[in-house]
Amino acid sequence: RRVDVLVGELSSEKLAAMVERTEIPELGIVVQQLTAPLAEELGADTDTRGALITEIKPSSRAMQLRLRPGDIIIGVGDIEIARPADLSSALVDLEDFTLLIQRGNRVLRLQVTSR
Repeated sequence: RRVDVLVGELSSEKLAAMVERTEIPELGIVVQQLTAPLAEELGADTDTRGALITEIKPSSRAMQLRLRPGDIIIGVGDIEIARPADLSSALVDLEDFTLLIQRGNRVLRLQVTSR
């Protein structure tokens, strides 16, 4: 029995297309799971966990807060954000809260208030 296998590398574009993205309408952003290679590329420790912002919607809360693609959401109030699902759950029914953002090697605390 013979099995032929073609081994190759995925381009970053193809890999990005395979990653599940989650829309967070409360902030007007799209996020994805942060991986160790992405964390390293963004200047964060490779063991950093969080939801990586990949897209900012126009006229959104995120724009008002001056969030950027590449920012990593690591907390909402006292809740640690390790993955996009954590962020979705943490924002349910919240109007005023503190958002913890990692940008490079800095952590920003942003107050988010109801509109």
